[in-house]
Amino acid sequence: MYNGIFFMFLTTIFLTILLVYLVVSIQQVFIFKTLGLSAGLAFIPIYSTYRILKEYKGRVYKRNWGMLFLSIFPISLIAIFIAFKFYFEQWNNIIDYIGNNIGSVFIVVIVFIIIGVISAIVNFLLMYPLMYTKNLKIVFIVVFVSNLLTQFVFKSESTIYSLFSLFTFVFYITISYLNYSKVKSGEKRTVQKLDSATMSDKEIGVILSSRNKMLIQDVSFENNSESTNNNEESSEFYI
Repeated sequence: MYNGIFFMFLTTIFLTILLVYLVVSIQQVFIFKTLGLSAGLAFIPIYSTYRILKEYKGRVYKRNWGMLFLSIFPISLIAIFIAFKFYFEQWNNIIDYIGNNIGSVFIVVIVFIIIGVISAIVNFLLMYPLMYTKNLKIVFIVVFVSNLLTQFVFKSESTIYSLFSLFTFVFYITISYLNYSKVKSGEKRTVQKLDSATMSDKEIGVILSSRNKMLIQDVSFENNSESTNNNEESSEFYI
């Protein structure tokens, strides 16, 4: 009985991961095309997200936030190890196990909270630069926060949770496509990557601030903005 339940649990997890992988890959195809890179990179698990965040460095962010994303995996290994140890050793005595190993259970809970927080941050850092207008930024923040709240408030309401998750995925894919289509049509262009080897941190910070965390800009924007900012100070916070 317990083996059957565990098998169904693993099957559900596998199918969920596969679906998320396909949706995220489709979305990232458009991001890679916007960046002028091979769309095939979008189908390489883990690396694709890392590569996008790496490409954002010098374009919209000062740091390579891909390293934060990679930190999820050693943390996940800890949770997986403890979870499997829990299953194989004490599944039939779950109450006794929790009582006798409260420390391990607490670690697993903390680890999953950390993974959730890092995943949310990475998702925000990945999507925010694709919002090429102030109105889109506002809509994105509303959707992002609502999605987080939905995971806690409506997690038990599978229909509401599924519908909102579907809406979020469609919104992300649509925005990613619009970025690519505007660059392809010549209406906008992808911002250039700044070279930290030839520019000072101050110069990079000023230019990044002028871009307002947007991956694409009007064709005439960047040259005018950056030439103006060469002699100006910027007080906007940049990361």
